[in-house]
Amino acid sequence: MQYSHHCEHLLERLNKQREAGFLCDCTVVIGEFQFKAHRNVLASFSEYFGAIYRSTSENNVFLDQSQVKADGFQKLLEFIYTGTLNLDSLVSLQLEC
Repeated sequence: MQYSHHCEHLLERLNKQREAGFLCDCTVVIGEFQFKAHRNVLASFSEYFGAIYRSTSENNVFLDQSQVKADGFQKLLEFIYTGTLNLDSLVSLQLEC
């Protein structure tokens, strides 16, 4: 037996948890902005975050705001959790899970 929408359902539930701050175990800080997330989700998606979380047990990750813009990171975080990339409503891409 296989549930064909399993990955979509899982991502949807994880995103709802992130939005509610439920079970979030890390915060990405960019200047004055803070983004709650799940370490395992970030590390699964990104080798950068995977390397950070392998080398530290810290819950906060501070990114240099001269290199990473908060609004850009917000879009990346939404993409990680939804598979949808919305670029200022000009272009919308959806990748299959």
